[in-house]
Amino acid sequence: MSRPVSVCFVLSLALSALAAVGDDSRIVLQGVVMDRASSGPIQGASVSAAGDLALQDAVTDSEGYFRLELKPSVHDGQFVRLAIHKEGYVSYDKQKPVSASHPEPYNFLLSSRIPVPSIRRQQPRQTDPSLSMNYLRLFGAQQAPIILANMYLGSDPDYNDPLSGFTLKNVSWQPPIVHFWETWEFKNAKPLRGRVWRELFENVNPSPIMGMGLLKVACTGDPVAMEYTRFDRKKYDSCGAAALDEDVCPNSQYSVQQVRDALKRRSLEIGFLAVILENTSGVTLRSLRFHFLEVVKTAPLTLPVEDAQKVEESLKTERDKQLTLPSLRAGQSVIWLLAIYRKDDKGFPASYLSSVTRPVRVEFSVSGKQESVAVRKPLLDKAATVAVPYGWYQQ
Repeated sequence: MSRPVSVCFVLSLALSALAAVGDDSRIVLQGVVMDRASSGPIQGASVSAAGDLALQDAVTDSEGYFRLELKPSVHDGQFVRLAIHKEGYVSYDKQKPVSASHPEPYNFLLSSRIPVPSIRRQQPRQTDPSLSMNYLRLFGAQQAPIILANMYLGSDPDYNDPLSGFTLKNVSWQPPIVHFWETWEFKNAKPLRGRVWRELFENVNPSPIMGMGLLKVACTGDPVAMEYTRFDRKKYDSCGAAALDEDVCPNSQYSVQQVRDALKRRSLEIGFLAVILENTSGVTLRSLRFHFLEVVKTAPLTLPVEDAQKVEESLKTERDKQLTLPSLRAGQSVIWLLAIYRKDDKGFPASYLSSVTRPVRVEFSVSGKQESVAVRKPLLDKAATVAVPYGWYQQ
């Protein structure tokens, strides 16, 4: 079965800040919300200013127009966090300076996570109003750890671990990865730091070669890829300056390009599976308990690998485990790394290199009531997908 088509809609917002007519000279934000795919207006989008800075929230009319009047306390040049929500589209939430004396139009591009109808029909309906879920797959023993390091750190500046302070700007990396991370809708998701995260990142030094050990495992058995001198310090030292420049010994029977092609091919055979859980309830969820099953690999990220089918059978006999989170704000997400694996020809696990975590359900308190939401398994090739660099979403 072929992989589903990757799609993406974009929500375009044209916004201008204008001075209201009146003695109090309140600042008014007004604009039009449109669907860029059709250029048509979007009706019923809610528009608000964080911090109770608006007299009241606004809703776009049949022409996509809204008018948001700010309170007198908002001064010229002040930054206001504007939030725009519409079911079926990615929420917009960003700070912008407002001005009554120098109004300027703004254009915003927001990507939607909702596929076109023909693909959406392939998905089960997410009936729970509190949590939505997506699975994310990334590929590349060299490529994915750079993105995953940023996910692992999240937005918590006080978290103290070996990767503390590391960002994509610390290394020279491919522009597609940097652009993806800087524009990713889940960039600020809270990492749920379970076992697989720790297996990948504990006691490592952040660098462009943080995935070197994993890459070596991926290349084991490939004589061309194993000519890469950085896999063997003695070989690297014996090859001299040429190895430093080309990563292949001058006396190798394989060319530099042959080795690099083999490295890339083997690297992309390594997959990373994560689940993203987003609070869509509109209020803060509290006292979250994430229940899961887990098969622990004795020597993670090393050979031998664990057969995927055997792991599935072992998961059925595992006992329930839990991770906790004090709270999750409305619109906030958590990202949870579940497994690192060697992929089959469709991108799904053939064997596992890490421990394997299987989420079962999430329990939480919302508005004083206790709720429980089941976490479905990945839909594999029945899922609709949205492409990202070196991977895709499974909706």
